[in-house]
Amino acid sequence: MSDHDTPARSDRESREARARSRRRQERDRERERERERAREAEREERHRERDRERERERRRIAAALTAANERMSSGTTTRVGTGTTTTATAVEEANTAQRSRRMSATARAAAMAAGAEEERRERRERRKSVRERGDQPAAAVAPEAPVAVGREPSRRVEREPSRRVEREPSRRVEREKSRRERSRVPEPEPEPEPQPEPERERDRDLDRRKSRREQRRAEETVRLVAQEELARRATARAQAQQRSKSKREKSAGGGATSGEERTGGEGRSRSQRHSTSRDPQREKSRREKGSAGAAAGGVDVGVALYDPAIIMDHTHYGQATGGYPPGAWPGQPGGDEYDRRQEEMRSRKQKTYMAVPQDPVPIMVAAPAAAWGGGRQLYDGTGDVEKGSADTAEGAVLLEKDGKRMSTSSGKGTSGGTKRKKGWALCGVTCNPCVWITIAVAILLIIIIIAVVVAVVGKNKKGDDTNGDGGTGKNGDEGGLGGIDKTSIPLEMRGTYYDPFDWLDTKGFNVTYTDRKVGGLPVMGLFDKYDDSAQPNSNVPALNKPFEYGKQPMRGVNVGGWFILEPFITPSFFREWDSKLGVVDEWTLTKQLGKEQARKVLEKHYSTFIVEDDFKQMRDAGLDHVRIPFGYWAVMEIAGDNFVYQVSWRYLLRAIEWCRKYGLRVKLDLHSVPGGANGWNHSGRLGPINWLSGPDGDKNGELTLQIHDALSQFFSQPRYKNLITLYGLVNEPRMTYLDPDTVIEWSKDAYAIIRKNGYTGRVVFGDGFRGLEKWKGAFAGLSDMVLDVHQYVIFNTGQIAQTHTTKVQFACKGWANQLKESMDTKTGYGPTMVGEWGQADTDCTPYVNNVGVGTRWEGTLNYGDNEPGNVLTPSCPNKNACSCDKANEHPDLYSKEYKLFLKYFAIAQMDAFENGLGWMYWTWQTEESYQWSYKKAMAVGIMPKDAVHREWSCEGEIPDFAALGLSESY
Repeated sequence: MSDHDTPARSDRESREARARSRRRQERDRERERERERAREAEREERHRERDRERERERRRIAAALTAANERMSSGTTTRVGTGTTTTATAVEEANTAQRSRRMSATARAAAMAAGAEEERRERRERRKSVRERGDQPAAAVAPEAPVAVGREPSRRVEREPSRRVEREPSRRVEREKSRRERSRVPEPEPEPEPQPEPERERDRDLDRRKSRREQRRAEETVRLVAQEELARRATARAQAQQRSKSKREKSAGGGATSGEERTGGEGRSRSQRHSTSRDPQREKSRREKGSAGAAAGGVDVGVALYDPAIIMDHTHYGQATGGYPPGAWPGQPGGDEYDRRQEEMRSRKQKTYMAVPQDPVPIMVAAPAAAWGGGRQLYDGTGDVEKGSADTAEGAVLLEKDGKRMSTSSGKGTSGGTKRKKGWALCGVTCNPCVWITIAVAILLIIIIIAVVVAVVGKNKKGDDTNGDGGTGKNGDEGGLGGIDKTSIPLEMRGTYYDPFDWLDTKGFNVTYTDRKVGGLPVMGLFDKYDDSAQPNSNVPALNKPFEYGKQPMRGVNVGGWFILEPFITPSFFREWDSKLGVVDEWTLTKQLGKEQARKVLEKHYSTFIVEDDFKQMRDAGLDHVRIPFGYWAVMEIAGDNFVYQVSWRYLLRAIEWCRKYGLRVKLDLHSVPGGANGWNHSGRLGPINWLSGPDGDKNGELTLQIHDALSQFFSQPRYKNLITLYGLVNEPRMTYLDPDTVIEWSKDAYAIIRKNGYTGRVVFGDGFRGLEKWKGAFAGLSDMVLDVHQYVIFNTGQIAQTHTTKVQFACKGWANQLKESMDTKTGYGPTMVGEWGQADTDCTPYVNNVGVGTRWEGTLNYGDNEPGNVLTPSCPNKNACSCDKANEHPDLYSKEYKLFLKYFAIAQMDAFENGLGWMYWTWQTEESYQWSYKKAMAVGIMPKDAVHREWSCEGEIPDFAALGLSESY
């Protein structure tokens, strides 16, 4: 074998080795993806099991609440003393039975509370020991679940209890608990569990946090529902009592029975007895107020507050309580015992207080003690509760003897006296002010929630595009944001990409929180519903119908300078900096600003540079495709990067949805890759090429394949099938510097990944400035791959020096012939499109070559001493008097001949490029330059108003612009 063959063989073996390495890496990636799918399946199974458990818990709560309501509805409201033959003996027997029932319920409740407290204490000790040994993180220990204490049915006890006997059960429980603590055998040390993988531990931690949040929400919902049901039943009972009382009064007025008969044959009626000790008018007013209070809220002492069907044994949080059924309270106002005790107290000139419960609580609610004011104690009919009495429970409500005011006991029960907090008396109904405040706030919240739900439902009916406009992110009202509550965002996600309250702009976004990802990329901001029926104009099909590439030309535009800054498109970002700082691209700009300030500055740019109305104008201009360039930092964060990670991803997704709305098909364009494929500032960073070249070339090539793996998974979703019809691999790889074979092999690997992930559109690769003729036969056997070429006259000293008429002729003939040859597989590659082209005939636009380097037109282009590409002699056609002043004027100052040339030059390129698959103009929007903005050029008349129906074509006569008076130095 000759020495000439040895390098070729070595090169071939090297390529084969690289190919084997790539295949091996692909197999490794595939195995990793399989493991990830298995983990995902496991997580989904856990989630399903958790959902099933929640459903069981919900049914259990609903069943318990239904049972509680049935017990509440079965409670009696018949008063003792309303019959015609009730005697003092019958009342005393009822009192004895009731005290026995209360003692039994108290003992059972105390025992239940002691058992629950013991179980909780043991759980706390076990968790503490586990944390001390370090077997699992303390944060992973779930909080204690609240214990709902139920009330067992009362049983009749045929013996007379005393206060001492009533306290005996709780003492026995305490002694039993102490005995168990002394005799408890220490539990064996738990086996140390194997430490889970970090990823699984994170998943479990998130699951636990979600479970706790949902549990709290469920408890709050049950509490509110039970309170509303309680209030409704109490009101119904009070109204029934009022109706019954009215009937009795009517019956008494008719003379059916006398006052003596109604009181068991006593010599005086109740009203007569009261008249001897109280002013008759005052007593009448007191009775009227009491009746009105019972009808209003059911807080009548001895009726609603003492109904055992609605009073809960709060053993878990304080002293166990019980209650007399209505009418069984011997000391109720108007009774003999009550009058006797009142007379005795008046003779001692002391205020009388009766301990009554505060707002009753539904059975299924386990509220903290702080929320309910501690325990409760009911008046047992044996005497009044004096100030400083040791039997007054903390949080008890003390009813003063005039029945018009309530006070709350601090439970001090010492000789120092009982501290009281004054309550409110409304229409004779006395209660804690917190009750009224709670009711008012609850009603207000219900009204607000209903209003918000109605508004959101109304917006949804109008279409998805109007949703999410209810707020302006962190600069707007945090109380709304389209009806989204800030508490719906998990704490660990607040201030991150997933927190819409941290977004600058929420217009057109779905701000409902979700952490769902596809291909590792978040879907947050997207609406579930979409509509592909839009049609941009009558010349192209609607999105849900196929676009026949090759049979009809695409006519589109780029949105350059939006997601990757370019100095000549947005010069305001670069003009303010001192040239010594070297701010020449997005990389150096973000470095100078710092990450946080750069994020704010760039998000404002993403939000305002191009808006929804721009896509509407594109459609109205006859365009049907949009090429969206974006940088790799939208989806991948690399250590040491200055770029702002991920913020542009959200705006990219919104831009795609705006294209859908107006029927515009999309070409995705990865305009910048790790390491840089061309080293120019429009790739985000000016400098060396480290992609598939240099020490990190292979690593950066692999990172780019990972990016395409994620992107192709995401955009293979059904919602993008009709919309994203063109998928770009990498923008302008500089193959005059890179090895073409290496780039082609990498492109095949990327193509395989994209197809494997299910993307069915056309895959686009760049010509790399090799020349169209050199791509013949490339990618044989790979279907639906499209060659992308970019055509400009201003970056070539030979083409920029052509006259105005020659430039139009070159477009109509030279570029047209190139496209025809490239489209024919006998002479070229095949499917070819022009992804970028421009109207400018000079490079006079500031920063178009780079920041502060000059122009070819004037001969001032200087990249540095001995740098390639310097042009130090004028390049305008006449080689003298070359000036950029005229080209950089406002179009209103252009001569009519120059305006005519610019329009004809644009139309000539449109005609030529439609010999291929079509064209996409660079670019839609700029801050200042009219010759680089399709939008601005249309507005001043140097671009056709309708891209389909143009007022001239290459088949017509090409004017002699010099003869018309247009200077070649213009």
